[in-house]
Amino acid sequence: MAVGCREGRMFARKELLLAGVSVLALACGGMKSAYAACGSASGGSMTISASCTGPLTWTGGDLSLTSGVVIDNGLMGISVTGGSTVGTLTSNGATIGGVGNGAVSDAGIANSGTIGMLSITGGRVGSSLTSGSWSLITSSAILNSGVIGTLAINGAAVDGFLSGIKNTGSIAALGNGGAISGGTAGIGNDGVIGALTNSGRISGGTVTGIGIYNNAGATIGRLSNSGTISAGFWGILNDGSIATLVNDGVISASTSLTTIGAQAIENSGSIATLINNGIISGSKAAITNSGALGTITNSGVIEGNILNSSSNPLTISGAGGSAYGTLTGSGSGAGTITNSASDLVFASGNLLLNDDINMAAYTVRNTGATLRVANTRTITGNYVQTGGVLAVVAASPTSYGKLLVSNVASISNSSITISGSGLAAGETFTVISAGTLMMGSNVTAATNGFSDVLSVSGGELLVTLAAVSSSSSGASSWTQKGRVAGGGAVPVGSVLDQIAGNSSYQPMLTQLAALPIQEQYHALRQLAPSQQVPQIVASGATTLPIGTAIELRQTVLAQGEGAGRAAGSQYSMGALWGQVLGGVASQDGGINKAGYTSSSFGLLIGTDKPLSAEVVGGLAVSWLRGDVNGTADFSGSRTRFDSYQLSAYGTWRPDNGPAYLRGLLGGGYNHYDQKRAIAFLGEIAQAKYDGRQIQVKLGGGYDMPLAGGPILTPMAAIQEVRVDNDGYRESGAGVAGLPTNGRGVDAVESELGSKLSSQLTSMLGSVLVDTQLSWVHSYTNSPVTVVSSMGGTGFAVTSARPAADGARLMLGATLQRSDALSLRLEYDGDLRADYRSHTGVLRVRQEF
Repeated sequence: MAVGCREGRMFARKELLLAGVSVLALACGGMKSAYAACGSASGGSMTISASCTGPLTWTGGDLSLTSGVVIDNGLMGISVTGGSTVGTLTSNGATIGGVGNGAVSDAGIANSGTIGMLSITGGRVGSSLTSGSWSLITSSAILNSGVIGTLAINGAAVDGFLSGIKNTGSIAALGNGGAISGGTAGIGNDGVIGALTNSGRISGGTVTGIGIYNNAGATIGRLSNSGTISAGFWGILNDGSIATLVNDGVISASTSLTTIGAQAIENSGSIATLINNGIISGSKAAITNSGALGTITNSGVIEGNILNSSSNPLTISGAGGSAYGTLTGSGSGAGTITNSASDLVFASGNLLLNDDINMAAYTVRNTGATLRVANTRTITGNYVQTGGVLAVVAASPTSYGKLLVSNVASISNSSITISGSGLAAGETFTVISAGTLMMGSNVTAATNGFSDVLSVSGGELLVTLAAVSSSSSGASSWTQKGRVAGGGAVPVGSVLDQIAGNSSYQPMLTQLAALPIQEQYHALRQLAPSQQVPQIVASGATTLPIGTAIELRQTVLAQGEGAGRAAGSQYSMGALWGQVLGGVASQDGGINKAGYTSSSFGLLIGTDKPLSAEVVGGLAVSWLRGDVNGTADFSGSRTRFDSYQLSAYGTWRPDNGPAYLRGLLGGGYNHYDQKRAIAFLGEIAQAKYDGRQIQVKLGGGYDMPLAGGPILTPMAAIQEVRVDNDGYRESGAGVAGLPTNGRGVDAVESELGSKLSSQLTSMLGSVLVDTQLSWVHSYTNSPVTVVSSMGGTGFAVTSARPAADGARLMLGATLQRSDALSLRLEYDGDLRADYRSHTGVLRVRQEF
């Protein structure tokens, strides 16, 4: 930028080249302000109630600007320089660096120090050149190269010629309930933003701008949008890292440069999780990915093409219950999914497909989603369906949904449904047409009011509607629908046909039959017994946090509790230690298993003592409380459990050498408070019951000192857990309440990995830091069976366990305050394809 003066006037010239478009900005006006100089603010609390000419240098304390105050001109409005630490800036209706004096400003607010909080309510920060007006031009309304704790914008305009907010430093939390805009980017991030929450508007230039630009090397922890993020070229352009992106509002991109187009979200960096409950819309593409992109969970609308050039598979899941996530084109037409370097997976949930798909030589895989099609959709490539539902919508016998596959189509273990008005017996629908068609086992078709007949003719899969005879209309209707719904609905459908003549169940069956067909499938799955307790028991929710805490205690004992003491001292006394436990977990749902999220917290107290020069033994007592909440079909269902356990443990290090063995034996009591939601009845089936558990674990390791002091320890362990739960009878849901038999669940698991430990010295004492990474394998991966009955008719429901293989990551740090007192902070993660558990531990140890 060149800045100079001709005949007493200031001029500035800035050229910006973006995507081949040159933008020239020229501002000229008087250099003088009508206001006095602002000066500086430092220490205590200061209120500015009169307008002044910037920069206002803020070096300490809190600062308030009252309504109507104007801070104009200069290189910036408010400045916090490097080395300064200030408190809170509260602006209520003030204007900071944004009046029409024809000047060019670097920033309305510039920070290279540390600001606790910026709270901007009403008014304006910065401004840009607008049509018909020579206004002050602010490069960035807020420019941060330092540290900001919280930046909160409520009802204010934050406007920069280049960026509304430019961050090259760190912002812990940025919340916008106003309007942030910039000619290039609404928000440009080259640093770190912990959480970015938008309920207002964030916008870039309408021709070539960017709503939010996360540059290479920059990170955003969580980006949550319930407002609008929009621009000409990109709504969100991510070249860096975004851990979680959740959209409940609108993310859009649209430009008048139709030959170039616009993309709502483009990712060449990494987005671990993308959840859309709102609208993502781009005139060229809704989503473009060439980087690392996790599962897209869509219960809203993705409007526009989807382009994935990454070699990583593109995975899309849909909405839960009876809702559908929509994949469609920009405007009123169909869109295109281009995924020519990897497979495309429709994993779970409900999706309305109004996109054609270009896979080249790769494959579209439906592993468990309900894929709804209302017209002919073309798949260039292969199509393999091994689960879920292909839901065809028919407007007429000649206008209906169909998949047209260029290469090979294969379907097995799946269901096909046809819905629409005016359907008649004898009509035939070609639901899949492919170059080569293969139909495997367990494929069913169901149309409400008809008996469907599946057949294959050449490369076509046909469904013919047949009239239901009076002798079979009652006996097979719910059975067939249960098979289509899958999972726990399969045995429930059969039972409903068997008890259809029982007058006690007629009101429930009448309500069920009145539902739309997709909601009937949802309801049938909810009528099955709760699968939450079998799922959490199989995942080790009642035992894993306790076993992990004691195991890490044993690891410290095996390393020598005296780490960090004076050389030559021995661990010869007993120790009393306590631990606070906390964790979260989640399991993906599917047709054959219940999805859930859970949280837990508890307390563990233990004591241990040397039994010989080589053996240390101890006892621990624990309490753990967990809350489990169902997702998707099981949303509204909840289970709370309290687990109490007494554990004995020991560690043996032969000859005080590098090898050690450890063991754990525990016995516990569990109490469950369970609630199963049945949405179509508006009922909650409740039950309280008890259970018992036994935990046995054996393991060992071998310490290998490395150069410089670290210790590498290969480790192995095997564990068995047996949980027996009492039977129960649900109450509160009338005839839908179920009696359920008691059941036992076994879980046998091995672990193989290594740990790296290092001793550090700090001002507070000696610190032992350790990291462990292991491969975990389950040998008991068969489904868990729950036996129940309805109307005197018994049935069994099976629930799939978490994936057999996974990774376990443990991180820990122990601060040795004295020979007798230590503090330890630990993290333990169990990470599998469909299950994730995160446990935190805080432990205090006091010797006696």
